[in-house]
Amino acid sequence: MRRYGIFMIGLVAAVLFIRLGFWQLNRLHQRRALRARIEQRERLDPLDPAMVTGAADSLSYRAARVRGTFDFAHQLVVTNRVVDEVTAVYIVTPLRYGDRAVLVERGWTPSADGYGAPLAALAEADTATVAGVLLRVPGDAGPDGEGWPLHVRRDAPASLGPHYPYPLFPLVLRRTRATAPSWTLCAPCWECLISGVLPGKFAASVPSGAMSFSQGSLWIPA
Repeated sequence: MRRYGIFMIGLVAAVLFIRLGFWQLNRLHQRRALRARIEQRERLDPLDPAMVTGAADSLSYRAARVRGTFDFAHQLVVTNRVVDEVTAVYIVTPLRYGDRAVLVERGWTPSADGYGAPLAALAEADTATVAGVLLRVPGDAGPDGEGWPLHVRRDAPASLGPHYPYPLFPLVLRRTRATAPSWTLCAPCWECLISGVLPGKFAASVPSGAMSFSQGSLWIPA
């Protein structure tokens, strides 16, 4: 009876390990498919969100470029992020074009409490041409309070739309290039999308006194 019990335990363990192996293979196939889709869309010419008139959900991971005016009065701070074991927040600023705006993930900055950020010190020129990648960020943003800047869990346009005095583009634009060497935020990398980092998270190593940009791991001294 004891041998039978040991046999059954071993059998159950073997089945679990086999299932785990199939799950890992499935995850690998999913990541490879995501990589192929991102690389295929990267080769397309950047689109301008201002020119998109229909459904935009199919544009996720598409390179984009848009010119507009930053609305620094209606910024978001995405709280409690961790980048390379550093507590951080993401700074998200609407870029207005015409009568609409797209939420731009301008970058991330270290934050001791995962909540506060020196927004005034992180401002830049109002008018900008932003190049990046479009991402679909679903879920409840969960704003903490009503005053600006809004501190949120996720920069989800569908959830945040009612807080803005103008329509929001349904996808977020994650900036992947800085507009000037004086830019003091750390930008996420394009490669982090391929490596499996979920939308709404950044991945970049930032040595002391430097900023990280995508497209070739360019380091620009602060």
